[in-house]
Amino acid sequence: SIERLELAQGGLWGTAIMAAHGVGIFDDMLAAARARRSTGRRFDPRPGDAKIYGRVYDEYLESRNVRS
Repeated sequence: SIERLELAQGGLWGTAIMAAHGVGIFDDMLAAARARRSTGRRFDPRPGDAKIYGRVYDEYLESRNVRS
């Protein structure tokens, strides 16, 4: 499953946690992130779609090889 953060600027929040860890405010960055997060919508995988995503991913990889 993937959980989307409720925060509109999740990247900035992550950067703030890393900075706080860097200056010693948090000893454990992962624990700080988990304790202070609020999650929004949750996305669960649909096994039936794996074939479609696999095909699209193969096409993506092929397009990268053509351009190299």
